[in-house]
Amino acid sequence: RKADLMELKTMAQELCDACASFSSQFDQVEERVSLIEDQMNKIKREEKFREKRGNQMKRMCERKKYETGSEGGRNC
Repeated sequence: RKADLMELKTMAQELCDACASFSSQFDQVEERVSLIEDQMNKIKREEKFREKRGNQMKRMCERKKYETGSEGGRNC
């Protein structure tokens, strides 16, 4: 009976250790996912900025072409 109790206690401790290990690994995964999400958001912001800048340049060149009747400046 005492041996069975000790075995149960050992199994409970092993289960507790396994849960703690899993929790730690899960926390690490969450941190990695968070970093990747941050990187993706930064890339999206940069792409949006470049796209907006490109559209502004395009409109500026079209305006120059319309106003001057030429092909615009060097950057167009």
